[in-house]
Amino acid sequence: MAKNFISFWRNTPKQPGTEILAPDYQILNNNDLLISKNNFLAACKKYGFENVAKDKVYARLLHRDLPAEPFVGDLSNARVYMVSLNPGCGEDEYSATNGWGWQTLVNIAENNRKQQFNKNICKFYYMDPVLQNTGGGIYWMKYVKGHKYMQYHKLKQMVEKIAETKNISFDDARHYVSDRICDIELCPYHSCKWGIPTKILRQLPSTQQCLEFIKNTVVPSVLTGNKSLILLRHVADICKIIDDSGYTFAYKNREYKFSELDTLGLPNVCFYRTNSDARRAPIRPNTPAGKVCFNAIK
Repeated sequence: MAKNFISFWRNTPKQPGTEILAPDYQILNNNDLLISKNNFLAACKKYGFENVAKDKVYARLLHRDLPAEPFVGDLSNARVYMVSLNPGCGEDEYSATNGWGWQTLVNIAENNRKQQFNKNICKFYYMDPVLQNTGGGIYWMKYVKGHKYMQYHKLKQMVEKIAETKNISFDDARHYVSDRICDIELCPYHSCKWGIPTKILRQLPSTQQCLEFIKNTVVPSVLTGNKSLILLRHVADICKIIDDSGYTFAYKNREYKFSELDTLGLPNVCFYRTNSDARRAPIRPNTPAGKVCFNAIK
């Protein structure tokens, strides 16, 4: 149930001086899988972000000073769940959120982990204008002409569609969509590229809690048609992690693996499995994922 997942994030302390949960920190630190803000920025200054982001060592390290994101949105009441590997880290992840913006992001993310919402801030907080210049804000919502992320702003056209369909303002539609979607991360910590060994990932208490929520809440609610499920990127990796945990589910007198969920012909499930889809990973209204999302929230 969602309350168990939420309770875990409310009650588990962070390692002092970091954004990493204490039990996760011990495992990650012992395996040299963490990087601090200062060390990351120093590496970017010395080698350039593009080189750091491609480096076999730096790129996969998890950022100890960026707010953990086990989920973004209303975990209990969302109609659409998205499952991702982990939040990314772009070139402007720190600079765009420095000063007042940095603390704003930290506070909003902390409240979201506790599922304590401010009615003036979007529940899916990267959709909110106050965070529009963060990496997550650009990725999910903001269109920046000429920006290297300009192909993103994944939810902007969905908001426009809802505004048109319901004859409401863009801002009201933004909150409407934000109330009804939730992104769940198998690993809640940021990195430039995914590269955490699965055997270490499975040891993390935070990942164990996430897997339990997917198994006991997400999949059953999808099978009954009460919720929808979208996998946008790294579908093969996500499916393998969940399958390798030994999880199966029953459907119409048969046992299935999680990786088979999108083969059942369910209209409320979309996995982006092709490379071209995965690269762009759109949720625009006329795309497969967009249609699943729109039908669930309209």
